[in-house]
Amino acid sequence: MFTSKREDWRTPRDLFDALHREFEFTVDAAASAKNHLLPRYWTRKRDAFRQDWRGERVFCNPPYGRDSGRWIAKFAEAAQGGAQIVVALLPARTDTRAFHDHLYQKPGVELRFLRGRLRFGHPDTGAPMNPAPFPSMVAILRNPATLATPRRGPDPAAGPSDHQTIRPSDHP
Repeated sequence: MFTSKREDWRTPRDLFDALHREFEFTVDAAASAKNHLLPRYWTRKRDAFRQDWRGERVFCNPPYGRDSGRWIAKFAEAAQGGAQIVVALLPARTDTRAFHDHLYQKPGVELRFLRGRLRFGHPDTGAPMNPAPFPSMVAILRNPATLATPRRGPDPAAGPSDHQTIRPSDHP
């Protein structure tokens, strides 16, 4: 597995902007004072695992280290527990226990596999870095009680989609 000394790489702005137009997020769940994408954000100190996610429309690009499984479990718990929607930018590690236990073929979960490799921004400057050494996906976890939907829907002006959507109904 690729590792890095840093875990605070910036989300590509164009990807975030497209998702924000679609879902209208209320909080960035894993951010810092330098890399937050929304006015409301949770830092390491404000610990997303201790926050109340009920009623929130959450965006999260979590650290991609050893705690990835813990983050994915938290996303599923939050969606089940009252978050309106949780949208997470994740490495497309389909061989992991967390992927199978919390995302793959689960009710209310949509997976969008992104084409190519993302270029995350430098944690301090935001300058685009080399392409990531792994594929990425966007996991959308909807609260099954409300089945929160996009507020505006995808932007048709954005052109054809660069992702493949996998839903449980697509597979036997």
